[in-house]
Amino acid sequence: MPLSRLIADVRSNRRQFRIFVNRERRYAARHRVSLRERVGALRYGFLAEHLRLYGVTAKVASADYLSDWQRGMRSSLIDSPFTDVLRNKLIFDRMIRPIAEKHLPPLIGYLLRGGEEMLVGDSGDRSDAWPVIAREAGREAGIIFKPEDGQGGHGLLTLRRIGEDTWLINGKPGDEAKAREAVIADTAQVVQGVVSNHPEIDTIWPGALATARVMVMHDPISGEPFIARAVQRFGSSASGIADNMSSGGVAALIDVETGKMGRCAALTGISVTWSTSHPETGEEITGRVLPGWHAAVEELLQISRKLPFLPYVGWDVAITSQGMMIIEGNHCPETRVVQLDQPLLADPRVRRFYAHHGVL
Repeated sequence: MPLSRLIADVRSNRRQFRIFVNRERRYAARHRVSLRERVGALRYGFLAEHLRLYGVTAKVASADYLSDWQRGMRSSLIDSPFTDVLRNKLIFDRMIRPIAEKHLPPLIGYLLRGGEEMLVGDSGDRSDAWPVIAREAGREAGIIFKPEDGQGGHGLLTLRRIGEDTWLINGKPGDEAKAREAVIADTAQVVQGVVSNHPEIDTIWPGALATARVMVMHDPISGEPFIARAVQRFGSSASGIADNMSSGGVAALIDVETGKMGRCAALTGISVTWSTSHPETGEEITGRVLPGWHAAVEELLQISRKLPFLPYVGWDVAITSQGMMIIEGNHCPETRVVQLDQPLLADPRVRRFYAHHGVL
């Protein structure tokens, strides 16, 4: 990488540079990566740990893999100045709900910082929070709290009231006092009704909502959105109520044209274990077709057409009995998992998109 380009990147995106440096140091310390290996990877813009997952050298990876530097330092600017729509879940819900109401989980309200008050539902009326929480937690599947700036499944909380004083707190039994304690709002939170997996998907892992990460890009020539990559994720006993691979979940590449899932990947430290089934339930994943996939694709692309000012979004969607549900949209989506099976830049459309936006 030319020194002049590196300096320009740092000057234009100091926040992401700090994130990149801290992440590189943290990963290297955790996995005891040698300085020589780290420097060799960084020369081409990669984290050494990710090259081990891809199973290639830095020089080989630089041909077709989007590097960590390109992803963090450059692709994070693509949606500017509208990145906060994707970074902040409160803003995201307010922006997306008017154009995709039926594809969003039921809105309970916005829990304000401190947890004492809530802006209720679509009306936005200010109210004491706990009476609303106690009532809505009686829904069949319960409710979920999402920190406004949460990422990677961190900070999620589910509550479900199943009796007068019997609650499920992230799936574990407790009483009302413990439920109150669990609602620690040091930041504002979106509160929604819990979404349930489609029955065919629930058999694979019923302990967490299974979401597909769908990377949508807007073609710089036609302006039309297209799906660059899609990966289906499933939870595990280690990931709890989340399905993120970084928390112990598993993932399988989705054939965008057919909805058929490929081989299943699980992370063990900085190595990948491949299989055809879920490692705990034994349910077959490879070769299965996601129910309602074609309708989900068309609906997601239709929504994306209404958001031309967000040309690069990593959508997290769930397939349910009621169809596709949008769980969240991600700014500067993580590319590690979506490149485990295939490098992103091997697709000419994807390469053209990144080149157009100055990422390559």
